[in-house]
Amino acid sequence: MDKKAYFFDMDGTLVDSMPRAWSDVIFKYLDDRGVSYSKDIIAEIVTKGFMAIANYYVEVFGVKDEPQIIYDYFMDGLKSLYANEFDLKKGAPELIKKLKSEGHSVNVISGSPHRFVDPCLKRHNVFDLFDNVWSVEDFNLSKSDKKLYQELSKKVGVKPSNCVLIDDSIGAIKTAKSTGFYTIGIFEAIVEKYWNEVKSTADETILDFTELL
Repeated sequence: MDKKAYFFDMDGTLVDSMPRAWSDVIFKYLDDRGVSYSKDIIAEIVTKGFMAIANYYVEVFGVKDEPQIIYDYFMDGLKSLYANEFDLKKGAPELIKKLKSEGHSVNVISGSPHRFVDPCLKRHNVFDLFDNVWSVEDFNLSKSDKKLYQELSKKVGVKPSNCVLIDDSIGAIKTAKSTGFYTIGIFEAIVEKYWNEVKSTADETILDFTELL
């Protein structure tokens, strides 16, 4: 734990949002329209922003709604869950405070928009502990784009080799690592199928944040 800048993913990493976000909202859109799909697609689309997922539904599944309508469906369904229900993962507040006390830069980089991220973190009284809370919407880049991690490194003024990404997504881990970041994979049950790949790819893996305390 001798790096200088830490970047926490939010969904499935800081916050236990993945199961209900996908089952109650994102996949439910397809279910309600009788669209057949494999839940394995989560590995491909989990690093995308919500508008990119909406476009994916149109391009791949041929749904008839405009991407903006699909996006609005996601926004309406998820707003209350983030604001009122999703909890932090075990050990998250303690690790954030520990890293801050050691003088590290501690940041969030989320695939979710600020309208979800900010209220959720503020409800749990950790928003102000972070040096920066970013969404991919701030960069107009996805978490599978190397440019995002290059930009994050520049933003905090720390070279990539001294940056750490903590994430549950194999796509984000692969991309961040290829950019020079040290990567820590954290277990998330909804993408458990890819856990062995995360373990073989990430520099380090944990089941929860208590392992880093």
